[in-house]
Amino acid sequence: MDMENILHLLGAIVLVVCFLSAWRLVHSKDAPARKMLIFGSVGIVVGYILLQSERVTEISMGLAKIKSKAISEAEEISRYKEESMWNAASLDSLYKMFISQGLFNDSITTQTRALSKELENAGEKTALIDASLIQARKALQNLDEAIEFMMIVMKASNNDRHAFDRLWDLCEDKSYIFCDEAVQTWRRIMSEYDVVIPITYDCPFPDSIKAKISNTTLDALKSIYWEMRPFSRPWLIQHINERGDIARKEKMQFLADILQNESGLSEVAVAGRFFRVYSGQEKVNSIASRIFLSWWSQHKDSLQ
Repeated sequence: MDMENILHLLGAIVLVVCFLSAWRLVHSKDAPARKMLIFGSVGIVVGYILLQSERVTEISMGLAKIKSKAISEAEEISRYKEESMWNAASLDSLYKMFISQGLFNDSITTQTRALSKELENAGEKTALIDASLIQARKALQNLDEAIEFMMIVMKASNNDRHAFDRLWDLCEDKSYIFCDEAVQTWRRIMSEYDVVIPITYDCPFPDSIKAKISNTTLDALKSIYWEMRPFSRPWLIQHINERGDIARKEKMQFLADILQNESGLSEVAVAGRFFRVYSGQEKVNSIASRIFLSWWSQHKDSLQ
């Protein structure tokens, strides 16, 4: 027999005894009424409880669960409270540390807002910086081109025929940043060499050497020309063109070679003065070698 059945049996016995006592109280005049009433009432209550022991057990278990849950929640609440207090204390400690080190002050909000505003404008500032860098690169490129142009002008103004040809190219390049300046410089140099009055050059050699040169063939004279110093070459150009034993076409071929290969602008000018007479282009500037060479390539085969 399990405990629950035993409790039920005891409850039944208590109820029976209480009912018998009550019956005696009613039918006996000698029984102490007050004591019997108390005993009977308590007995009925105890008997009823014993009979309802299963329900009492369930209630007790429910109360135990509620109590256990309440204790668990109380412990969790206490833990959260402790953590909150620790966090609050930690934040307060950090705040005081920042204050003591000057890392945080009353103006932090204003500074933060200003920084935020700057960050919002970062995109625009980056675009401006990129544009400035592009302008700077363009300015550097223009500076390099300006330096290069100055060097070309300097060389072309100092008898450099190749620099003068380069200057001519820049005049024809309309997209060149210094195209207008190139045209002005080109015109100035052209005017300096555009001499209409014939120039007579004195022989830089002694009479003995001059006599030998006078009897030298054109092919030999061509070799001598490229071996001579530049300041002596104008005289030899003049001498060859004065020679009556050299055909006009041979003289023009010699002049065309000078116009094509000579590095000195002064020598080109001398050859150009004679060439423009042979070609009937007296109005063309003497250093306009491109015009003379173009004419030569078109007409040399038809010349006698």
